[in-house]
Amino acid sequence: MAPDGKSFITSVGIHENSVWIHDAKGEHQVSSEGIAGAPQFSPDSRQLYYTLSYGERSSSELWVTDLASGSSRPVLSGYSLRACGIGLKHYALSPDGGWVAFSMLDKSGQSNVWVAPTDRSSAPRMIKSVANEDCPFFLPDGNLISRSTEGDQNFLYRVKFDGTERRKISDAPIFDPFGVSHDGRWVLAQTRSADAKSDYSVSAFPIEGGSAVSVCVSLCVATWDRSGKWLYLGMNVGNNSIYSLPLQRSGLPNLPAGGISALEQLNQMKATVVPPEIVESAGTATSYAYINSTVRRNLYRIPIT
Repeated sequence: MAPDGKSFITSVGIHENSVWIHDAKGEHQVSSEGIAGAPQFSPDSRQLYYTLSYGERSSSELWVTDLASGSSRPVLSGYSLRACGIGLKHYALSPDGGWVAFSMLDKSGQSNVWVAPTDRSSAPRMIKSVANEDCPFFLPDGNLISRSTEGDQNFLYRVKFDGTERRKISDAPIFDPFGVSHDGRWVLAQTRSADAKSDYSVSAFPIEGGSAVSVCVSLCVATWDRSGKWLYLGMNVGNNSIYSLPLQRSGLPNLPAGGISALEQLNQMKATVVPPEIVESAGTATSYAYINSTVRRNLYRIPIT
């Protein structure tokens, strides 16, 4: 408020998130306006997908940028992608990059899985199910894994691309799925921990049946790399580092019995620390995408009449 009481000063700002890429040539900005998020490389690494919203709009569009030419275009417009797990808008790309899977609420409040061609050659279509389903991931054969709600619990299900042959992968309930391995043998999901010292753990469920394997104990984060050679793991205790663990013939790292429960075990395994943005963007140690946030503010004098 001015001393004479005739005006006051206020600040108005604009918040923007832009997508950037780190590679061997340095840092490169991909998106230039709006609020961008959830970057993800295409399977051939030639394109970068990301969500984009403008102004006060709560819904986000899915966009893609060709990294060689710099040209950008929308992939999904008018469809409100649901978040999965940590809150990022969730979508999954098929192994050939030709399809995107996502989940969306219908008018009754039920979540359904949808698929759409990335070239916009046809309209998105819903995979019909009587259950509440979300968090889809593609298998190498083009079929899907999703989270399905039964009562007050969630389970992992497998379904063919046309919506047929829906079957449960495991009778063990889960919280959030974290992704399917490159070879299609395992799916990672957060579960209730059997260790009395922690409420949560992350387990690897064999997609073709069998017992789940405990990967880590505590509120950890785990995901696969695009090449099928590494598992990325963050313990969320002590520091926020992400570690890369080499995969064995089993398709999993050489894990201690009961899973990893302390940073000391990762140090003993001589696990390599990698940038956390790798996990967000399905990148590699040498090429990954990340979000850069900026806020622009100006001062305005408002007269009081």
